[in-house]
Amino acid sequence: MPGSSQLLSLQKLSPSVYLWEPPSSHSTAPPIHPSPCPPPKLVLLFTWMSAQPVHISKYIHNYQTHYPTSRILVIRSSPLDILYHRTSKLRRRLTPAVHDLLASLQPTTTSANTNNNPELIIHIFSNGGSHQCCNFISTYRTLTSTPFPTHIKILDSCPGRATFRRTILAFSSPLSSSPLMIRLPSLLLIYLLMGIYFIAIRLRLFQDPILRIRASLNDFSQGERGRCYIYSKADPMVGWRDVEAHAIEAMERGLRVKQERYVATGHCAHVREGGGVRYWDVVNGMWEDE
Repeated sequence: MPGSSQLLSLQKLSPSVYLWEPPSSHSTAPPIHPSPCPPPKLVLLFTWMSAQPVHISKYIHNYQTHYPTSRILVIRSSPLDILYHRTSKLRRRLTPAVHDLLASLQPTTTSANTNNNPELIIHIFSNGGSHQCCNFISTYRTLTSTPFPTHIKILDSCPGRATFRRTILAFSSPLSSSPLMIRLPSLLLIYLLMGIYFIAIRLRLFQDPILRIRASLNDFSQGERGRCYIYSKADPMVGWRDVEAHAIEAMERGLRVKQERYVATGHCAHVREGGGVRYWDVVNGMWEDE
């Protein structure tokens, strides 16, 4: 079982961005699960808010297994990224990821991709990962002034809608293993800040960031060759009806959409069911269908 050391062994490009490059020996080694399709040049993992390395590493391990010659970029998400950090600061943090994306596409650039086949897998988790993904694509456009590369998207447990209860759950979930002396005052602070936050949204002092994320995920669809929503009726943080409503909007825009609905799995925990066989069959199937 891959552990947190696997994430720590990645090259840190910025406070939010980590890179895994396959060893040179992997360039000629066949994958454990061979596929008739060429592997993605790059896999981008936009993790859920405050995701722990031990959990992220499991996804890294599976991509390394299926696509051993593909580079992997991990873009992490924190509460401050959503609530506090300015766009300019987020772009500075994401700029190294954009540069690595450009390097991954060399020498075959997007303009030379005559078959119009996808070159990237973008794997997004929860609203936190969705927020980082939208910022990343926006940063790419600002820095390059070129169309975004062809890709497929995997949307795991997203996008939802902002409600007070679900937002409290999202921000308090990292505290579940903390000592009571830390957890109790932290929960009180979260309730206070979220109360102010939702009052400010109700008074229209600023736009609901989750609504902005929902719109951006469909607006930033240039270069997209298909997407799959993986979600659950038992998810306490992201409502399954909200996910399906977003999928319908995407289909109305002409996007190729697949929906994989679980029944009893928790938030960003669908991969745990059945040893992940169903989950990875869906992910790999989306790539191979292209």
